[in-house]
Amino acid sequence: MRCMLLLGGVLLALWTPAPWQHALTLLLLAVAPLLLCLPRARVGLLLLLGGLHAQLAMHRVQAPAIQMADRVLIEARIDSIPAATESGWQFDAWVSFPRQPAWPAQHARLTVPRGKSAPQVGEHWQFAAQFAAAGAAQGRALLRDHMSSLARVTASPLNHRLQAATGSLDRLRAQVATRINARVADPAAAALLAALAVGVTGDVTAGQWRVFNATGITHLVAISGMHVTFFAMLSMGLARLLWRRLPALCSRRSR
Repeated sequence: MRCMLLLGGVLLALWTPAPWQHALTLLLLAVAPLLLCLPRARVGLLLLLGGLHAQLAMHRVQAPAIQMADRVLIEARIDSIPAATESGWQFDAWVSFPRQPAWPAQHARLTVPRGKSAPQVGEHWQFAAQFAAAGAAQGRALLRDHMSSLARVTASPLNHRLQAATGSLDRLRAQVATRINARVADPAAAALLAALAVGVTGDVTAGQWRVFNATGITHLVAISGMHVTFFAMLSMGLARLLWRRLPALCSRRSR
């Protein structure tokens, strides 16, 4: 019942027309104190909580009025491991606008054309980019991932790296995926190993995804990286324990 009320609040906020969104937020904030004073109506707080949560999520992904036809100079901090797509390298970044200080910074999904080297996660770059309007399906994906907009990096002498990547978990994941690709001869096998081990799915081909969808194992590729890592750590700990407890094994087998 509580989950249904939360879901109802989220749907209420999402289905409200855009011009009414601000008024709806003020109304929810005004009604919340009244419900606290009415014991029988406090269950309605869950409905309000779901609505406010959806309002906050939508506010976080609202994009400023960017001129879609013009190139814009941006500074981008790469926040995800670039993935190879048909149109180039795609990644998420925290974007600011040095020449338009009135525009608030936002999360954007950027694409670097093919033929250019992919930036590394954690790096800071300056790009000349052209923003594009998202379609219905793309808009839902952006809202799901808390992204504000889509942009494509264009060729320009202004494109250059501002700061090298610092140490991070995503940086380590990218390094592990690179080592897997260097050591495994079969590209398809390397892509699958990287996806299962550290969740880097950028090298998984469209043909592989079709096979995963047909066999019903897409969810394994999507969520099993953490599980495989935990199982590997558990197996390593168990092997070390047995190695210390069985000296006869140590004398017969090399580590």
